[in-house]
Amino acid sequence: MQKPKLVYTTFIRTTPKKLWAAITKPEFTRQYWAGLANVSDWKKGSKWEHTTKENEVWITGKVLECNPPKRLVLSWADPDDLADKSRVTFEIKAIEDQVGPTRTISPTNRASLLKSRRLKTRCA
Repeated sequence: MQKPKLVYTTFIRTTPKKLWAAITKPEFTRQYWAGLANVSDWKKGSKWEHTTKENEVWITGKVLECNPPKRLVLSWADPDDLADKSRVTFEIKAIEDQVGPTRTISPTNRASLLKSRRLKTRCA
């Protein structure tokens, strides 16, 4: 049986470099991710965290691939349940004057899939 996936594609009038910054630079991620920051050095194998202003970690994981400004692949886990990891892939492609970031979330199980949906709801 194939694992469930969530695939989101959004078109944004920007450049790949600016979108990359919106995903990887805390001063920008706080603007677009409901006040939460993505924090890492963004090198393959490095830890990354999705944190509040008070440094509470909501999500943690590792950088699995990093090819700025085209592709970022992360493991994604609740810090209270590190065994339940998902994989999130950001693929950034320019289409005319817009950028189409595609996010693919590949949860390891149904509970992880539900957490991904809850996070999307919290950040909306």
